[in-house]
Amino acid sequence: MGYHYVNPHLIDKEVNAATPEALLYVPKGNGDLQLVGVEYLSDGPNSLFGQEFDGPGAVPEHSLHVWIWKHNPEGMFAHFNPSIKVK
Repeated sequence: MGYHYVNPHLIDKEVNAATPEALLYVPKGNGDLQLVGVEYLSDGPNSLFGQEFDGPGAVPEHSLHVWIWKHNPEGMFAHFNPSIKVK
């Protein structure tokens, strides 16, 4: 899934579409990073854009991935993006 850069100060029960809690990046061939999506994190169940957050899993927070800058064949809100290959 690439690199997740999280602002822990934003994680609470509120979510705001304009301020995602995490930015999702993948490395490019030249070592730079490419922004591919955002992740919203919440201390409890939540929804945004008509989508329910995934329950706690690998992290204790509820989450919603949004693949804005990298097409996801599984859907824009799918948890994983199989088109991302990180070495």
